[in-house]
Amino acid sequence: MFNAIRILSVLGAALWLGGVIAIGAFAAPTAFHTIATWPGVSDPKVLAGKIIGNTLRHFNVLCIAAIAFMILDTALSGRDGKRVRSFGPIFWINSVCVALLAVSVATLIMVIFPALDAAQISGEMVRFVILHHSYEIISELQVLPLVILLSTWTVAQRRH
Repeated sequence: MFNAIRILSVLGAALWLGGVIAIGAFAAPTAFHTIATWPGVSDPKVLAGKIIGNTLRHFNVLCIAAIAFMILDTALSGRDGKRVRSFGPIFWINSVCVALLAVSVATLIMVIFPALDAAQISGEMVRFVILHHSYEIISELQVLPLVILLSTWTVAQRRH
């Protein structure tokens, strides 16, 4: 059971990391550039923003599933059969990474996205831009904990 949860945690972290990079580095810039060249589109930035925004909403579902498996994995990682193992520095590093990722995804879903929607509906574009930059920063900050988790899990796997 623990191995299946670890596999799902690693898969979730890998997909999350790949998604952050793919959407941020490739999909978003391509959407904004391509739609800007389409004839007959009255506001290409709004259309591209809606496409990428909806993509990110779907991507957040993956992030929620991934963080759920990571939390479960972290909770179970102190157990080895029937006895409790000692909690070394890797456990605490992973726990901090999982906590940071959980807070970041909760902030994006429960705070930033609703505020972005409200700012767009009310036409507060300065607020929208600030929130959008906040979203980008939080997403970029997710990369380091994901890389650390994937690295420590790889090292742990090689030790067994």
